[in-house]
Parts: sequence; C-alpha cells; structure tokens
Amino acid sequence: MLKPVTEFKYNFNNEILWQEYTRLKEQPDPKYNFYVDGEEKSFTMPGFRVLGSQTYGEDTDSALIKQAGEFVKYFGINDEYIALFLWMDKGFHLPWHVDDVNGCQSNINYVISDNPEPVEFRDGKYNYELAALDVMQEHQVCNSEHERIIMRISFKTLKYGELVDCISNRH
Repeated sequence: MLKPVTEFKYNFNNEILWQEYTRLKEQPDPKYNFYVDGEEKSFTMPGFRVLGSQTYGEDTDSALIKQAGEFVKYFGINDEYIALFLWMDKGFHLPWHVDDVNGCQSNINYVISDNPEPVEFRDGKYNYELAALDVMQEHQVCNSEHERIIMRISFKTLKYGELVDCISNRH
C-alpha cells in the first residue's frame, strides 16, 4: 500500500514561480472548499490564502498555469488540472481535512518557502520539497515559526496511485 506522500524530483522555474506568487498575493482572498469533520465548508481563513486558478481552464495564460502545463506534459499526464499557491502564516493551524473531492482527486505540492512544517496524515508526519499527496486521506498542517508557501497542481480525476504511476514511469 502506498504511503500518502510520494517524493520525487522535477525542476520548476523558481524565479517565475516567485514572480507569479508576488503578483497573485496582491489580489483579494478567494473562497475555497474543504471537508472538515465530514462537512463541506467554503470560507476564507485568516492566516491562510489560496492564490491562483480556482476552476479548470481559468486564466490559462498565467505563468503559474504555464509552469503546471510544462509539468503535466513532462510526465505525460492526461487530466484536467488547476494550479495555485497556498500560503499559511506562522502560527496557523489547518485542521484535519480532506481536499475538495469534487475539485480534485490528487495533487502535487512544491514547497517554495524555507523551513516548512511537515504535513501530517493519520499515519505520521511527512517533510518534503516536492511530492504527490493523497489528499483524499485526512491531513493537517500545524505551522509554527515560519510562513509556508507551496505551489500546488491539483488533478480533477487522476487518482493518487495513478499520479504516482505517471511520475514513477517517467523516472
């Protein structure tokens, strides 16, 4: 059985990602869906921001979507995807949740900030720089001393095991 986090290597263009993050963080906070204690919640949270495409096919000319497109092409992934940044302030706790099951089945997270806290699944804590995550399993992040910024590519129908297969077959 697969662990809920699978690390791998890929070279994103960090300069482009930081420029895009800086541009997007000036925009208003969008709402985002989470499942907390089995209930879907759509809200913004102080200390947490979601920046980037919220629907499939939106803002396809953004630098973030272009970086995601290069990733998808490189790994031969044939699925709809969204790309976004997640920002958590120091001291922020994202409680146990599963990601929006109507919006994505799996994702990759690329940590672009320094000294990030691990993501915690029910079977343990995981530190990573770049990894596929099984976001259909409950997970949480307890951020302490540093802000946490990740670039995420979420896949609409691609299951976690299928995503891991795509990544493994390329390497």
